[in-house]
Amino acid sequence: SSCFPMDVVRTRLMVTGGMVKYGGMRACIATMYTKQGLGAFYRGFLPAIISMAPNGAVYYTVYDRLKMGRLQQLEREVAVA
Repeated sequence: SSCFPMDVVRTRLMVTGGMVKYGGMRACIATMYTKQGLGAFYRGFLPAIISMAPNGAVYYTVYDRLKMGRLQQLEREVAVA
């Protein structure tokens, strides 16, 4: 996800003392890249993705079942009319 690196930067700036430590977004990005490398922007990416999988599975399962139920209901209404 291309948004994840910016979430990491935002989180680092929001923690207590983050603005004092980094000074701003550009300085935070530069410091992270210089001191920790590209991997610093994706720290915590895997656990975040793993935690999203069950949520997506439940969401799409419920959505699909509700959709199928509604389509069957509409078919019954059309058959009666």
